[in-house]
Amino acid sequence: MTDPRFLLDEVRCGFMIPTAVKQAWAGSLAVLKEVDRICEKYGINYYAEWGTLLGAVRHAGFVPWDDDLDIGMLRSDYNKFREVADKELPSGFMIQDYASLDDYRQFIVRVTASERINFSEEHLLEFNNFPYIASIDIFVSDYLYRDEDKERERDREVLKLIALSDGIRDGEIVKDTAQRELYDIGRKYGVRFPEFKKKREVAVLLYRLAEEQMGRVRREDADETGQIFPWILKGGKGVDRGIFEEFVRLPFEDTTIPVPAQYAKMTGRKYGDFMKVSKIWGGHGYPFFEAQKEAFEASAGVKLPAFKYEPGMEVRSGTGGSLKEIAKECVEELNRLYEAFPEDYYAASQQLAIDLGTLTEQVYGEDFVVCRILIPALEAFCEQLYAAAAEGGRVDTAEVSEAVRSGLLEYKEVLFVTYDADAFEDMREIYGTEKEKGPVTLIRLPVWKKDPLGRILADIDAGKDPENVTLTAYDTYDPVLRAPSKIYINWPYDNENPVLTVPADYFSGKLHECTEELIYVTPRKIRDFGADEKNDVYNMKHYICAPGPICADRVIVWSEVLKERYAEALCAFMRGADEAAIREKIKLYDTENKG
Repeated sequence: MTDPRFLLDEVRCGFMIPTAVKQAWAGSLAVLKEVDRICEKYGINYYAEWGTLLGAVRHAGFVPWDDDLDIGMLRSDYNKFREVADKELPSGFMIQDYASLDDYRQFIVRVTASERINFSEEHLLEFNNFPYIASIDIFVSDYLYRDEDKERERDREVLKLIALSDGIRDGEIVKDTAQRELYDIGRKYGVRFPEFKKKREVAVLLYRLAEEQMGRVRREDADETGQIFPWILKGGKGVDRGIFEEFVRLPFEDTTIPVPAQYAKMTGRKYGDFMKVSKIWGGHGYPFFEAQKEAFEASAGVKLPAFKYEPGMEVRSGTGGSLKEIAKECVEELNRLYEAFPEDYYAASQQLAIDLGTLTEQVYGEDFVVCRILIPALEAFCEQLYAAAAEGGRVDTAEVSEAVRSGLLEYKEVLFVTYDADAFEDMREIYGTEKEKGPVTLIRLPVWKKDPLGRILADIDAGKDPENVTLTAYDTYDPVLRAPSKIYINWPYDNENPVLTVPADYFSGKLHECTEELIYVTPRKIRDFGADEKNDVYNMKHYICAPGPICADRVIVWSEVLKERYAEALCAFMRGADEAAIREKIKLYDTENKG
């Protein structure tokens, strides 16, 4: 089972990775673990390739702005893997290649955790509510001829076989021409083709022949290896075969992955100064599951559920119900009883005072400053009532009114609500500033994993407590009754995260009814990015276009550039809302004036 903490939003190298992408990562890692198990069992070598190699060497995991997982095998290891993989892979897993899929025209092989998008409860439980096709790609390397002319000849053969296969499948080569070509190829390679009308079978056999030619050079006849499709066919160069003769394992997220012992040489050849961090976008859409989602929706003619802005959700409804409101109503009722002096004056007044005192102690605790001011005044009032009852007199409410005013109504509390120690660091400076001004309360919410139906899975708490601060237990604090003057939050999702949630009483949609100002604090470590940096822009869909920032009265950001990016995202998402108001509530944190 995936550690729920792995699924939390995380900023790496200044790039935000939201839960939705973490789900995809976890799915690919599950596939990798099965491939690794098979390779370990049968003595098959494999190694991290392309961005996965770079990620293992530089990040001990995925490159933050990438979401696919690539491995490589030499042809001999790949052939061993194919011999056993189908029987060894778990139920539901499959190998996708030119033979298994109708329109798959590559020699890069894909191992997937499912054949299609899967919404079954069993699958979703296993893959963290991720219905899309998680996979890893296998790039196969072959030995190259020492003689460049022989290599070019082999490459031309491979290209011819691929071109003929594609031409037959697409109907671009007439039957007579194709049959002549197939006759010559059959004689050359000693194969017999199915009848021409079985075009797919013919096309697959041609691809298989092309693959056999890629693998025909023996190790002892080569000094270099290379991925013939597509790189050598495009004029690329091979690498020293010795690179793939010894492997070591490097940390990769929650596991390890083999890499060539000479990984620095291999990574340097592919990426130059590979330890220099720069955003290099991959050759596929990001994230990969968005294309799957769009294809599914187009095919099914439905829209999958997703969070949407509803006009007015950022507006308070003013439901009230705080202890301060209750206390004011109690004083008003005590004053009414004093003026009316009904038969039940003593009993009713005393009961009001007792109820207010009891509720105040329940909300704040006996030793809290509010109680130390208000409770003695209420107790004195009750004693005065008892004495007055003997004489038939009334008790003035001035002392109670003053205690309510000074002890409760003027008490300004600031509440901070976070969900993890790392996330609290985004607001630690703000917390310190508010603490210098007056009383603060800090709550670290538990983060629970949800099943596909939204039910909490056992009692799994994904969060970690911040250090060097005083914490209040979330279930001993009532935000409605306490009604803090300000509430700072940094959980953006309410219940809209695809696999994680927090206690419902602390959803932003409820908290903004409990305070004069709800403030959402954006992640502080995110680096500036431009409107054309597509992966960063996409990820705002999750952590900015979410209930927290929408319901907040103020959104704290950490740079002018990010202020503009977030404003663009919210304005586009909150169609129908006042754009000027949206921009106005996004505030740059003033590090000098602490506000």
